[in-house]
Amino acid sequence: MKFSGKGLSLSIRIGIGWLFLICGTNKLEAQDNQPPTHNHLLVEDNRVWTPYITNSPSSVALKTNILYGATLTPNLALEIGLGKKTTLEFGGGYNFYEPSSGKHWKHWLVQPEFRYWFCERFNGTFLGIHALGGEYNFAKINLPLAVFDDLKDYRYEGHYYGGGISIGYQWILGKRWNFEASVGAGYVRVHYDKYRCTSCGSAIDTGTKNYWGPTKATISLLFFL
Repeated sequence: MKFSGKGLSLSIRIGIGWLFLICGTNKLEAQDNQPPTHNHLLVEDNRVWTPYITNSPSSVALKTNILYGATLTPNLALEIGLGKKTTLEFGGGYNFYEPSSGKHWKHWLVQPEFRYWFCERFNGTFLGIHALGGEYNFAKINLPLAVFDDLKDYRYEGHYYGGGISIGYQWILGKRWNFEASVGAGYVRVHYDKYRCTSCGSAIDTGTKNYWGPTKATISLLFFL
């Protein structure tokens, strides 16, 4: 099957037009919902209009991942504006869950991410690249997409590190509130010690595993500082 040059050119034009339409719509929404300090302001001084930028509340945001919190893991992240279309997020969580049933879901995680925004920061679609690392102590639980097939019968503890890419979207809710959804995938290197029970002191196996798959999922609420 051959592709027509005219058809390809038309598709590119339509794609560019659609991107400008999305950016224009998002900017109009931002102007309606964000304070005037979000954009350039003009001040009249002897009939000469001079642009300037004030400190915007949209330069730093504190956020929590509601989806991650649903796993009984308290978590926070700080997202900082670097440029008009770039931000840097520092996030993490810590879970100390250890019920009397012997189940373990204890872990901590740090996950920094650099983001590029198609229209403007904190508004619309973004692409991200992230790193991750932490430690864990899991036992007698069932995890989706788990690295260990026999996690329900044994305890595993160790550390992990990796990285991946993500795509997401933010909606402006008000002057200081945003809502975000994103997904990411990548690679994780897992180091482990395997134990027969939750209180055993001697490992029966030690090794490493390679994981390819989802590395991030967020449904987050943001508050601009």
